[in-house]
Amino acid sequence: MEGLIFDLDGTLIDSSEDIAFALNYALKQLGLPEKSLLEVQSIVGDGVRILMGRAIGKKDDLILEKAIKIFKEYYLHHCVDRTALYPGVKEVLKKYKEKKLGMVSNKPYSMVIKTLQHFSLEHVFAVVLGAESTEQKKPHPQPFLEAIKKMSVSPSRTLVIGDGTTDMEGGHAAGMKTCAVTYGYRPKKELEKFKPDFFIDKLQDLEKIIV
Repeated sequence: MEGLIFDLDGTLIDSSEDIAFALNYALKQLGLPEKSLLEVQSIVGDGVRILMGRAIGKKDDLILEKAIKIFKEYYLHHCVDRTALYPGVKEVLKKYKEKKLGMVSNKPYSMVIKTLQHFSLEHVFAVVLGAESTEQKKPHPQPFLEAIKKMSVSPSRTLVIGDGTTDMEGGHAAGMKTCAVTYGYRPKKELEKFKPDFFIDKLQDLEKIIV
């Protein structure tokens, strides 16, 4: 493989507590019931709008827009309060520094960059794409294809690594191999439905795949 495209949340970082705090802050401001950490983990990965839509249920568009605004403002200031790298992340990224590394996330770009800067990882990737970086988000193949265009690698020589079904679906649609991590926010049974080419239980196991 020449190119490696990583997801962020649930793959390189465990950000679920910060997301849950921000989400529940927004829900509380609107007088809506709060969510448990496990509930939040089960609904992340498809972008802020879908996250908040799932969290508030069937409410009108005005409430949804308010929830999104409150969440974004709060989370941007608190997105690294409790967030941590998964074990071995820096070592693995350093190991493959000779490869073309990219990041494709459905998280807003400003939050992605703030998180990478917090962990001194902003210069590791040849390309970093957030939710608004392309017209379409994951699971659409567009962000993956845009990433490899900027990385100057072919789809067939690129591996997508992520914890979400959007990574598997979008990567395959873009003609890339996919690797699902089992330590993230999606259960293995759910990921299996999207037929990843590989599974790994820890990021260090990439060495068994990448040659």
